[in-house]
Amino acid sequence: MKAILPTLFSLALLALAPAAQAQPTVWTVNADETVGADFTDLPEAIAAANEGDIIYIAGSTENYGQIDPVRIDKPLLIYGPGYLLAQNKLQSGGSTLPARVFSITIGEGGDGTLIAGLTINNLDINNVSSVYIRSNCITEEIDCYNVGYVLFAQNLLYGYDDYSNIFREMNFRIDGCSEVIITHNILLSARVEDFYRNGDITLIHNFIADTEINESEGSISFSYNVFSDVDLRYNWAWRSAQCDNNLFLQDCNVPYTAQNKGSNVFDVPMQNVYPRLVNDLSDALDYYGERIFIPEPGSAAININQTGKDAGPFGGSEPYTLAGLPNIPRISSVEAPHFSTTSQGITVRLTLAPEPTQDQ
Repeated sequence: MKAILPTLFSLALLALAPAAQAQPTVWTVNADETVGADFTDLPEAIAAANEGDIIYIAGSTENYGQIDPVRIDKPLLIYGPGYLLAQNKLQSGGSTLPARVFSITIGEGGDGTLIAGLTINNLDINNVSSVYIRSNCITEEIDCYNVGYVLFAQNLLYGYDDYSNIFREMNFRIDGCSEVIITHNILLSARVEDFYRNGDITLIHNFIADTEINESEGSISFSYNVFSDVDLRYNWAWRSAQCDNNLFLQDCNVPYTAQNKGSNVFDVPMQNVYPRLVNDLSDALDYYGERIFIPEPGSAAININQTGKDAGPFGGSEPYTLAGLPNIPRISSVEAPHFSTTSQGITVRLTLAPEPTQDQ
């Protein structure tokens, strides 16, 4: 497998792990001891890894790092299998289990870390820069404190209780950060707050529903988002925010200042944007996965204001990818001998699962 890794991840390695000089080591983590992975839990893999190493985490019925928060204090590339795998049919008959981590802390020394494809309850990012949170499902709490640059891209961020199967409020706090980009995410049942002492905050190409966005200090901009059931009347940040080409559904309460700035579209019925969301959102997400947010022909989100761009997470130059993982072939199984001689060489058989289409 190492022979194909530079092809799939060379760009990520160059961008995220400049300190790593040697070829990165690939580590595997699987809670099933019979599989023969390098480690059965994530903290052990992080302790063994060097800067710039890659860690693959297999799906499991158990949480990784069950007792204390998993702490990252070095730049690492950490990949899980994704989420909503059963809905999106990504495994081609393989496991549909996510890799769940109860709590992750990226602290000092973790600059350049990338986390992708995990299901996380609590995420804490503090005193670092150049952190990339991409293609994850985060369900309870996100804290960003004193971060130089952080990117949240193509994540499913929603307050959800796995045990009771109900939506609940998720807290997303941003405090003392220089640059925060929140792009191409699906943000549900959340409270985005503590926008204090921040620099630039950008929300672009997101679907944001049942969410409260509190006051902000610093520069904040909203563009090409779709808002549903969002109350912004008491958020004074809108007075100075850049607000262009957003789509507000009929159930939104929008301040007068937002209605008179930029080129936004207001009072749009849900059935004119995402028809499958007219009924219960939780049931629709459980059944269809994130494809319910793909604009169908005739949707008001398509080519908003004749800009040539669609509003929402599936618009723009890098649209949301189903189940969140990067748009690369998925390795659903690997067959290889346990040992071989130098003269014989080694044959590795990979089974790849392609991305599904909208109708799959």
